[in-house]
Amino acid sequence: MYKLALVLLFTVATYANDLIEVGYVQIDITPEIAEWVDSDGNGEYTFGDGSAYDTGEKVTKFVDGKINVGNGNGEAHYVHDRIYSRIMVLNDPATNKRVAIVSLDLYMMQLQDCNFIRNLVKDLSFEHVAIHSTHSHMGPDTLGRSGAKNLENGINGAWFRKMQRGTAKGIREAFAKRTPAKLRFLGTKSRFGLNDTRDPIIYDDDLMGMQVVKPNGEVVVTLVQWANHVEAILSLHNGNNAPDGIKEKTGHIITPGFPAFVDYQAQKTFGGHGMFINGAVGGLMTMLRTFVWEPFAPYSPDTPVEKIPKDFEGKIHDNFKMAEIIGCELINKLHREKLQDQPFAENLFISAQTEKVKIQLENDLFRLAFLAGFIGFDKRDFEGDMMGKAFLTTQVSRIDIGPAQFACVPGEIFPELTVGLPRDFYSKNGKYFKEPEHHKTGGDFVVPPSLKSMMTAKYKFVIGLSDDSIGYMVAPCDFLLDEMLPWVESPPDHYEETQSVGIQAVPKVMEGLSKLFSDK
Repeated sequence: MYKLALVLLFTVATYANDLIEVGYVQIDITPEIAEWVDSDGNGEYTFGDGSAYDTGEKVTKFVDGKINVGNGNGEAHYVHDRIYSRIMVLNDPATNKRVAIVSLDLYMMQLQDCNFIRNLVKDLSFEHVAIHSTHSHMGPDTLGRSGAKNLENGINGAWFRKMQRGTAKGIREAFAKRTPAKLRFLGTKSRFGLNDTRDPIIYDDDLMGMQVVKPNGEVVVTLVQWANHVEAILSLHNGNNAPDGIKEKTGHIITPGFPAFVDYQAQKTFGGHGMFINGAVGGLMTMLRTFVWEPFAPYSPDTPVEKIPKDFEGKIHDNFKMAEIIGCELINKLHREKLQDQPFAENLFISAQTEKVKIQLENDLFRLAFLAGFIGFDKRDFEGDMMGKAFLTTQVSRIDIGPAQFACVPGEIFPELTVGLPRDFYSKNGKYFKEPEHHKTGGDFVVPPSLKSMMTAKYKFVIGLSDDSIGYMVAPCDFLLDEMLPWVESPPDHYEETQSVGIQAVPKVMEGLSKLFSDK
């Protein structure tokens, strides 16, 4: 089932300082379908047809047994489109320093489960293997909590191990097939299909592109980094706005969301594949309660949504078409901004560093879930007393690739922690709060130095949910819990705290990142 979509590569005898070696592969990690309702009678499973609400045929049995949806309503019954492990390996031929960047069309993964993959390729001596989940709520459960209500871990172990081993095999394939390549970069911005649903209203709307090109001009892959929840069909998950006949499918669909269309449109526009990396999705960067439209019909996708007439009939929201439009527009925006015409980077090099971070596990529900074995597939190690004061160890990493830096963050970091507070935040505080009565405001809202202010490179990429998943990363100044039932109930507009390891997550992680980027 785990078919390899390999980029065919070639070699040359010598390298200039604007060349490194790059290999790229995609591994199909879609759970294999055994039985389904063959409604069109063609003898093959039919995926979603690309229309707004077609989910694909109903699955009655997977080869590996029951597959739960990561953040859905239990068991998966539909596969809208395939999910992949997208893998890029970069090697500096001058030093043989190398890194791998893995983007999984999945919900999130724990550190120990990422380490399982890394251990399978440790003989290749990578400086770092960044294992990132795009955070598709509609991927198979890779965290485990979907089974908690049935007092079991929700991960399908047979499929999960295939996914891990298939990804490790893909890393080896990418390394073996690496080719001399040049890199070009572009940084721009996009808020098309992006909404902030928690105060303060701050966006990390940076849209970053890195394009890998062979010396003959052939594009191998375009890496795209932006920040948004990827499943535009979340209304199906919540049952909101869904038409009749769809609601019974709510939360039972597997789909990668818009990253599938980043790949699709990259192939059409640039050639080669498209690889999506998610960034600061906390706080909450989402497609909920917003809309998109067919670009330039008649409005530019750069038009703010508040400028779109309320009676405009071309609004598209809460369906598969929204995912397609957003994914395609990310590539189209990079194309309009001339990524393909950017000069190739010179003096290319590769380096990576990792810093371990120890954080107190304050969340009592997380503590119980870990004790019961409901979080992660393999067992996670802790320090201290799980019935008293316990600590988990996570990690942050820095990757340098020529004029670009990549910061690997182990959770759903809030935008105010990556880009900082706007210059007029204190002088015009009111415009950043829709519900100021529920939050610290003005001078009481203070955050540490932002991640991107620490980074020194021209091109700054943030890889969220990389190598671990410790939950939302909420600034301590606005970290509020319910007084009666902390970690269970939440004050208005403070849900994210209940899905965090605790108030120390941000200071500890930011301290670790500061150590990595302390070369100013």
